[in-house]
Amino acid sequence: MKNILFLCVFSFISAAVTAQTTYSYNEIHKISEGGTLHLSSNDADVTILGTNRSDVSVEILRKAKGNIAKNQKFYFDVEEQGGDLYVTEVREGNNTTFIGYLNIQKYTIKIHLPHNVKLDIEGDDDDYDITGINGDIKMETEDGEIVIYDCASPRLNIKADDANIALANLNTEFKTRFEDGEINIHNCELPLLDLVMDDGDLNFKNGHSVDTKIKTADGDIYLNEVKGDLELVLDDGDAYINELWSQNVDIKGYDGNVEIGVHLNADSNYKIKMDDGDIDINLLSGGGKIEIRCDDGNINARSNAYDYITDEDHYKLLETKIIGTARMDIRIEDGDVRLTQ
Repeated sequence: MKNILFLCVFSFISAAVTAQTTYSYNEIHKISEGGTLHLSSNDADVTILGTNRSDVSVEILRKAKGNIAKNQKFYFDVEEQGGDLYVTEVREGNNTTFIGYLNIQKYTIKIHLPHNVKLDIEGDDDDYDITGINGDIKMETEDGEIVIYDCASPRLNIKADDANIALANLNTEFKTRFEDGEINIHNCELPLLDLVMDDGDLNFKNGHSVDTKIKTADGDIYLNEVKGDLELVLDDGDAYINELWSQNVDIKGYDGNVEIGVHLNADSNYKIKMDDGDIDINLLSGGGKIEIRCDDGNINARSNAYDYITDEDHYKLLETKIIGTARMDIRIEDGDVRLTQ
């Protein structure tokens, strides 16, 4: 039995070699005007830069040290097809490290390409720095950092798990399905913000969104300014909106607080329904009628900007002293409603 065990261990050792391995790729490729770069990688630092060039420079460097099975292979398959460029990481052989370790000392992907290309990216544990892209961007990644700035992409679609996203200086429709991380948006104009988020926070400062749809669980939302219709669903999280200009607003919340500054436009229609949370409304401009139903809490209009039409313990109908035709319907269970100006 000892001889058999020794033979097995010896076989494992023979199957692996201790080595310093370096993979390097540096080539120029063609891509059609408005074509798509398809990139698939794992655990790399990725830099993508849009430039005035008409071709694509692909530079890849990976240095690893450790015990590597003899049949393991690592390389990139780079192919021009139908006017697009495909850059795909390939790992072949048995990826089991029998003894010791495999340490990736450096793994970088640098791609310079025309401004007007589109991006289609898949990654796992990659970090991305993307700038100067004017085509659509689509990304699906896990466990990494995404930084996108100074782009004129009409559409940005990101699906991410356990990642952080930072956007700056963009004018784009932004859709994301996001879990476990943070989204920070700075100085952006978003004609569409469509966000589904679980266990994450959104911080949107120094910019605005137009049509805005957000559904979040276990996370907080900060929006600087919303200029279009708003649909917001909160579950175990708070929402703060600095300025809300929306014509149609539908807010639902469970176990969270809502604080918003509102501009009541003509014929604006607000529906706010909360369960176990507080609502703070600050009237910035405009006027209309506000109807409030509260099952277990207090209603307080701490300003002379409102007149009470109906004043009961759990029901109040108010009208702003500024004449307007907006309607706001607030319903809350187990929480307080505060109106200020």
